[in-house]
Amino acid sequence: MFSLPVRILLAAAAIGRYARPSTEEALSSSYAPIEVQCPQDVEWIRPARGLNRKEAEWVQAHKPFVLDALKGYLSRLELKDFDVDYYVKAVQASNYSHVPVMGLAISGGGSTSAFTGTGALRALDARLEASITQRTGGLLQSLTYTSGLSGGAWPVTSFAVNNFPTADEIVDIWRPEISRVDVGDSTQNGANSSDIFLQISEKAEAGFSIGVADYLGRAWAYEFVPGANGGLSSTFSSIANLENFLNHQMPYPIIQLGAISNSDKEILGLKLPYANDPIYEITPYEFGSWSGAVSGFTPSQWLGTQLNNAKPANESACVFGFDRSSFVLGAAGDAFTFWYIQDKSNDTLAPFSKRSKDKSSSLARRYLPPSDVVDEMEDTFEKYFDPIGNLNPFSKGSKDESASLAKRYLFPSDVIDEIVDAFQEYFNLSLSDIAYSSIPNPFAGLSTSSPEFQAAEQIKIVDASEGGQTIPLWGQIQSARESSFIIAWDAASDATPYNWNTGTDLYDTYLQASAADPKLPFPVIPPPATFVNRQYTNTPVLFGCDTTLTTTRDSKSPLVLYLANAPYSAYTNYSYTQSAVSREQMNEIFVNSFDLVTQGNSTINKDWPTCLGCATIDRSLEKVGMKRAEQCEECFEKYCWDGKEDNANPLVVDLALKLDPSLGFAEWNMTHPF
Repeated sequence: MFSLPVRILLAAAAIGRYARPSTEEALSSSYAPIEVQCPQDVEWIRPARGLNRKEAEWVQAHKPFVLDALKGYLSRLELKDFDVDYYVKAVQASNYSHVPVMGLAISGGGSTSAFTGTGALRALDARLEASITQRTGGLLQSLTYTSGLSGGAWPVTSFAVNNFPTADEIVDIWRPEISRVDVGDSTQNGANSSDIFLQISEKAEAGFSIGVADYLGRAWAYEFVPGANGGLSSTFSSIANLENFLNHQMPYPIIQLGAISNSDKEILGLKLPYANDPIYEITPYEFGSWSGAVSGFTPSQWLGTQLNNAKPANESACVFGFDRSSFVLGAAGDAFTFWYIQDKSNDTLAPFSKRSKDKSSSLARRYLPPSDVVDEMEDTFEKYFDPIGNLNPFSKGSKDESASLAKRYLFPSDVIDEIVDAFQEYFNLSLSDIAYSSIPNPFAGLSTSSPEFQAAEQIKIVDASEGGQTIPLWGQIQSARESSFIIAWDAASDATPYNWNTGTDLYDTYLQASAADPKLPFPVIPPPATFVNRQYTNTPVLFGCDTTLTTTRDSKSPLVLYLANAPYSAYTNYSYTQSAVSREQMNEIFVNSFDLVTQGNSTINKDWPTCLGCATIDRSLEKVGMKRAEQCEECFEKYCWDGKEDNANPLVVDLALKLDPSLGFAEWNMTHPF
């Protein structure tokens, strides 16, 4: 698979010393970040209080566009006893301050989440005539935020850096039928391993750390990032310069990242994050963390610059181009520690920190939830999950007691070994050197950072799903963003043996939000058994409709709509490691997500589009002096969690096609191969 002759490395060294006629040319010709004279008008570190000034200005300017889209969307819903025009005028009268702040969060889960989540986004897009017909179209244009992590970061990043095309257009850009993993000769659609190693060697030659994230990101970029050489020159901060971002024709993208600390548990020589380790995010304007060991932000455009006490260590050596879009993709999806430990332990060691019980370190104790919350987490996982954290396949109702997710979750062993060997042979880098994404620490020397991060030269980033919150809600539920409604798309495939979902990741975010000090605004979420027993894993469910069932116990907490990837017209529980998807498969994925979002074109639940609309505006009604319509009250009775838990031992999550329950997977797969 890997072949990198010494002559390539020597050539890379020569390329690394290129002349720099312009930053644009430099970024187009090399993956290496470049050093430039530091600007004088930059706030290098912003405390994590309130929104970044540029984001706040963008959000405020975005609100009239949201309200215009929302008016069209609401007008198609046939709402009874609700005056849409009066509502719109009331919101306008507030200088748009009461415009609902809504978002979509797409979970981790590799290509499964990336493509099914894109299908969900498509079903909300007013540019798709079928979505308008089914009265879900226009909600996408009403969103302020989208967020992604791991596989969910692929569409969130790709839509943004491609200037927000339609889903059907972006499939033509992606060309998902081409595998970017096993490439022969490099072309404009994919690069082979030798050429990818050549590219990342330029970054190493420039003095920056490299690792698996750089390799993965450069491979994935040929699918998801526009431009020559796999979007080599594209940076995440450059999204802010794109036409549809400037004209408010796209949501504001947030990529959620995990990180490790010195005190984290170590397995087989690799550290794994605790659930309470810092959660980072990168947006077009900044990179940083809202709380914890690091509580601050630095401009994304200058990421990679070595700062000390909020000032550049060298005024003549500020770094530009570190935030390549491909690096963000790679860092967001770099679960190499997880894959390696699973592989070498034969899938017996728990990789996710949400299942860790080690509370011995001082840093862990500082940020751990209260003991009763910890006990609740532990009891829940012990009762309902096996030792590696998958929902127990209780024989009661199980059709295959011997079924295992090992083959589903394990990254190919030979690929793992070849990656490690290649970095060792050609760069003399060890396993621990390459397993994490390394970012020069901009928070060094700050009194607001923990002692560890005051002194650390690098921040070590991992796939945020390793920290337990596989749905990227953390950024959207920060109080400063004032979210009122969030769609949580879950395709993490954590239910064995059939790779559906259990609601665990939404529950994890609730536990962490309720443990924060102060608590973050979020609905109360029941344990995973309730999701399974009440069939929330294959039907829409709203949380937070009753404001007493929230962490804040008032309307400051958003409503959250949980939508889990489930079979409606297609069995979309395919392997997240699948490296290529045919156009026929992609079409079936899109149709299935459309059927889920629209509830089978309203054939399953005729009132669903109207009820979805009720949820989108609910938090803003109180602000403009309006009450829920009786129709919306009836909707909430039907679709909202009522606060009751069902913690009986759940059955295996073995779902049939919602629109054709008699058609089992084996029979369906004979004519719909996945």
